[in-house]
Amino acid sequence: LLPQAVASPDLKLQLHSRRALLLQRVGLAREAAEEYRNAISGSNSTSIDLWYEAGDAHLHGGSLGIAARLFKTGFRLSQDCTPCVEGMATALYGTGHVLESLNHFRFVAMKEPSKPLSRSNLAAALGKIAMDVDERFLARAQQAYLTLMGQSQRNGDAMSKLLMLSGQLCSWTVVEQYFDTLRAIIREQIADGEKPALSPFNSLLLPLDAMEVKEIHRAHARHQNLTVTFPNDWSLLPSPSTILRVGFVSADIRDHPVGRDLKVILKALRSRRVET
Repeated sequence: LLPQAVASPDLKLQLHSRRALLLQRVGLAREAAEEYRNAISGSNSTSIDLWYEAGDAHLHGGSLGIAARLFKTGFRLSQDCTPCVEGMATALYGTGHVLESLNHFRFVAMKEPSKPLSRSNLAAALGKIAMDVDERFLARAQQAYLTLMGQSQRNGDAMSKLLMLSGQLCSWTVVEQYFDTLRAIIREQIADGEKPALSPFNSLLLPLDAMEVKEIHRAHARHQNLTVTFPNDWSLLPSPSTILRVGFVSADIRDHPVGRDLKVILKALRSRRVET
């Protein structure tokens, strides 16, 4: 069919779309994205499903910028395509455009107020902005998570974020209200071999005992699947006279407690053997 597809745009669109759909079903997101790219190349299709599926394949394949544009095209074709808006917001959030994604997540939450995922996405966007961009969003983020807790009272991930935001706002009554429940959820997750909802860093901010904090750290470590490899040829290692060049990359290096703590380490590395 490929030679005929070259001469027939409709056949080309149909052929590549079907191949993409099959690739998606077997979990080959990148290959599916490439097929969708071939399908829509030069196409004026008004099929909302096509633009959504193409955006979804690129989203799962890691091409977030392209995914956002594809979802946007689908939404332009139909203002009722809520999945397109949700996909566009997710892609924008993933590329760091959190403020821009916020309005889209709010739109989806208004369209589907009873859907926990839409509420969860909105709360996550508000929380990200509140913690990283503008602390004036803290109260709105807290309220978003409280609303989410009303829909799903055993959501450990949402509960841990709620407690972190409430701590920033000094809302200790909220912390006291949910702390024991979160503690029980984390214990269950660790006992079942699951990844705890509370991060290792945030576990230090709650009134957990030392053993609980250690178990949370260990549980997260088990889920990292870190592999340490050693060189086969030890002669390739730098000699004692070689100057090591070490680079540190993190969003927390500047005005952040982690960055301030790193100053001592950076000063200690300034020697004849290390260049930072």
